[in-house]
Amino acid sequence: MAPMIYADTLSAQRTAFHAATGSVGGELSARRGGVAQAGGQAVTTELGTTFWMQGSGTTQRTTNGPGNTPGNTVQGGGATVGVDALALPGIRLGVAVGVAHQVVRAGNGGQHKGEVGHLTAYGSYSLGMGAWGLGFIDAQASLLAAQGQASRRLSLYGATSRGDTGSLGAGGQVKGGVRVDVAGWQVEPSVAFSALRLHQGGLNEYGAGAVGANIDRGELTSLQSQLGVRVDRGFAFGEGMRLVGSVSAAWAHEFGDERTRVSGRISGLPGAGFALMNAGGGRDALVTSAQAVLETQTPLKLFVAYSNTASTRTLGQAVTAGLRYSW
Repeated sequence: MAPMIYADTLSAQRTAFHAATGSVGGELSARRGGVAQAGGQAVTTELGTTFWMQGSGTTQRTTNGPGNTPGNTVQGGGATVGVDALALPGIRLGVAVGVAHQVVRAGNGGQHKGEVGHLTAYGSYSLGMGAWGLGFIDAQASLLAAQGQASRRLSLYGATSRGDTGSLGAGGQVKGGVRVDVAGWQVEPSVAFSALRLHQGGLNEYGAGAVGANIDRGELTSLQSQLGVRVDRGFAFGEGMRLVGSVSAAWAHEFGDERTRVSGRISGLPGAGFALMNAGGGRDALVTSAQAVLETQTPLKLFVAYSNTASTRTLGQAVTAGLRYSW
């Protein structure tokens, strides 16, 4: 079994980075008057400081790639907490920290379980533009750290090889757009660009003796653009009840590493090196989401949300639903 799991793990950590930037971006949109993210909670003090928490859970599947390269599946869930406030009129600054647990399963049988953590500083500048609505520029800068353990069942030799992984990275995102009222609908077109650099440390597998692998240091560079639009609207009905909804769609394009490389050698055969590329998900993806929150006269709210990322070979989905009680 080829050690493709190490390349798939790096790709999954890129997914975690984009999920984190999405959570922070959603909070910044809420500060501009957008619908608050379903599955989260935010509290604003009398001084105008906002404390927030956002949970997440995703499932992603990548089919086989070029040359029938094995695909993979990723399941993850975690939470991000943050705090932000107006530093100056129109300028909001904040910081967020989060962690996600991921389980990555390579199509050829390898598995990796681990955590990805991030520390993010973020800010937003907003400027009223009259009939053109509210213009804004959002920025994020993140540090990432990940650790976990990979395992590969080598059935031919009756052994299981294991490797302890560790990754460090840095990335960020800049996003600009406008928020404008169109006949009661809040429309927010935007363009964003994100960059990420990840490094996975080299390692020596253990537990399988001479048939284990010595894995070289791995790297991933992601340069991604995103062009999208978000639409919010609230509807009042019944006795003091209100349904608030939001939908969004964006086209994402990856200019950096679509596929991730793993290289190394077999422990018992130092001269037998290998270099492999994983399946990758494709350079272009359609990212969509929809959510609805039912507000009542009581502190109780009901919410449901769905998000989808679809590319040439990858389909990622997340569903959130529940009750929120504020006191």
